Amino acid sequence: MDTLRQENANGDFDRLCDSQFCQFLAALQFDPALSAFDVMGQALSRRFPHVMTFYELEIGTLQTIAARDHCPSCRFALTILESCAGDRGPPDTTYFASFPKTHLRFSLAHHKPNGRAHYLMSKFGEQITFLANDSVRVPEAGRLVDPKGVDYQRMRSWLALCEQLHDVCPATATGKSPHRLNLLPHLRVVDVQEMCLTDIPWTEKYVALSYVWGGATPPRLLKHELDMWKTPGSIRCRADTFPRTIRDSLEVVTKLNLRYFWFDSLCLLQDDLEDLRKSINNMDMIYERAYVTIVAANSPSADGGLPGVGSSRTPNQMIQHIKPGISLINIAPLDAHLKTSVWSTRGWTLQEQHLSRRTMNFVNGQVYFRCRQRIWSEDLCRDLAPRSQNPIEWATNYIALAREGMDEMEYLLQPYDFLFSALEEFQKRNITMDSDALNAMAGFLQRVAEAGKTAMIEGLPVKLLPVAMIFRNRADNPDLSPDVRRRSDFPSWSWAGWRAPSFWDYWKEIDVTEGEGEILDWLTGANWITWSVSKDGGAPEVFHDPSTIRNQFFADEGDRAKGDDMHRPATAHVERSIPPPFEQMPWAFREQAPKIPPDMPYPLLIFRTVVIRMAVAPPGPDSDSYCLFSILDNTGSSCGEVIPDFIPESPNTDTNDRATGAEGDAGADAEAHTEATRLPPEHPLFEFLLLSERHHKPNLTAAAPGDDDYDDAVANFVEKNTYWVMMVEFLPEKAVYERRGIGHVLKTLVLEGKTLSPGPEWREIVLA
Repeated sequence: MDTLRQENANGDFDRLCDSQFCQFLAALQFDPALSAFDVMGQALSRRFPHVMTFYELEIGTLQTIAARDHCPSCRFALTILESCAGDRGPPDTTYFASFPKTHLRFSLAHHKPNGRAHYLMSKFGEQITFLANDSVRVPEAGRLVDPKGVDYQRMRSWLALCEQLHDVCPATATGKSPHRLNLLPHLRVVDVQEMCLTDIPWTEKYVALSYVWGGATPPRLLKHELDMWKTPGSIRCRADTFPRTIRDSLEVVTKLNLRYFWFDSLCLLQDDLEDLRKSINNMDMIYERAYVTIVAANSPSADGGLPGVGSSRTPNQMIQHIKPGISLINIAPLDAHLKTSVWSTRGWTLQEQHLSRRTMNFVNGQVYFRCRQRIWSEDLCRDLAPRSQNPIEWATNYIALAREGMDEMEYLLQPYDFLFSALEEFQKRNITMDSDALNAMAGFLQRVAEAGKTAMIEGLPVKLLPVAMIFRNRADNPDLSPDVRRRSDFPSWSWAGWRAPSFWDYWKEIDVTEGEGEILDWLTGANWITWSVSKDGGAPEVFHDPSTIRNQFFADEGDRAKGDDMHRPATAHVERSIPPPFEQMPWAFREQAPKIPPDMPYPLLIFRTVVIRMAVAPPGPDSDSYCLFSILDNTGSSCGEVIPDFIPESPNTDTNDRATGAEGDAGADAEAHTEATRLPPEHPLFEFLLLSERHHKPNLTAAAPGDDDYDDAVANFVEKNTYWVMMVEFLPEKAVYERRGIGHVLKTLVLEGKTLSPGPEWREIVLA
């Protein structure tokens, strides 16, 4: 919008209208000795002497705001309202400006029927503030982004301030992982002074690049050309053929007075599988040990370049002149802009973003700096007070907050909070090759393994395996789950085995700061399965035993688990005894030990548990979820819920044989047929594995008293009398089971004999 417009469409001169908010702005008398924020704060305090948290000034309804085209602040409010895709309320909604008392940047909002304020933002964390000028130059003020180009002096000052003030940001803060035995001895980089490839030790300062190739063709390092690229000047001779993002990055490195630059296509041998393997295994270290990472998030292609580098740019700023000396600017935080970029849809860039200790982010037509302590940008004067940080900017990125918690390691569960948050984000993103699922998360998995002192198996932490396996593979919105499918290189019991948006809802019920005792009690008291693993068809080895897991959590500090190791193996010997409360019931046993296929490309889980057979019904017309299916007992009544990985479509007549998963006797088959005829023909039958008792306790720290979420949590503060179950399918050609969904059933279903024939069975399972 026009940054200095003083005349409206009808030719009338701007004048502030008579709304509360606009008259408040009109009455402000600015003192050269005070900042605009001090003047505004004093005026609000005088007007609302008893307000404790938020000041509110009415603006009007959408219709009245739109009619005030002579009022600059109403035009500004209208532009913001029209950019908001979220809930703007009914047509007669009255909007107001809301000022948090702790920081006098403000937002537009309206009140919902329950009285709670609903903040209107086109991007999360968005706020309005004054534009800096000669009399308004404080950390809370916005500033104009220079369209002529980036400010290298400011970028250098950000790096210098970070080096001076932050102990946790230098690459040396990472140290050298004691378990990184395959760390490359040297790093191949571009020397921007000699303009050629060279090898440097890890202790040298270098800049890394995080970008997307898109349709571009970056230079590729091949074995027979390695010597040529090491010749001084070789890159200068060919730089004109490089995609613009890489050319611009070379210029940024030079202007920052740095020498070494790493980017994937020219620093990794593209036709040497062993070099690629070693480099991929070190990819996390490449970004974590970089002095700074350039994030090229402004374009979907490497041909897009870095805005403001080597040419002018068009900053995307929403600014409105209000009256002489005062303008308003709408500012959204860095992560709000990153979320809308193609760069944020790529799986590999997640590690690159969160492992880098410093980033220069080119997005929204400007540069944002982020380190482990601060976020500074060209459009906000926050760097004028480098020792302070606006908490709203950090609140927009939960993964960064969780990583910080893991780094500080105040609580035992913090590494897993980081892991599940990162996995949920990763599973929304795209990777070109399914086989890269674990590679693209390897750095995160390694750090969780070290911080949590746990082994990892197929991307899941061994200590918390029963929790980590309880994830759903469908989003609440069907548009976000259009292509749920298996990744055949990984097991179905791991997130890596699925191309799907995955969610760890059960983990969100746990209070990370106070839930250690709760989760340990659940792991030891509500779980009966001793988990064993078979690799390459070998003998099963126990790796998770609920009877010893408490000791593992409080193991000696020096006994760190390796991320790529298992706990000390022991030959699996599972007793036939049945845990309470199952021991008093009549059970069917499958005596024949299952065969372990030798040719599976990933580990298999071997364990014993209760297997039940149930019908599954789709959501009814009144259901608010498209993917929450009902589990039906032998009378056709609902006794549980399941979220299938694949939406069931087959009628039960096609699934009877498949559902049994093994040969049954003639009597059982006849009884199953009789039961099936009592159920609607569209309801398929599936087998379910009982995993554990389901303890449901809400995380009351996730909401404040009075909030809807808090009230709902208190109302449901009960332990559900249910079991966690995994819906499975038996694959006879491989003689293994695969996961097909996650859910829960009432305990009474099992204990009172309401399952379908042949009834509950205590069975040894091979889960692929």
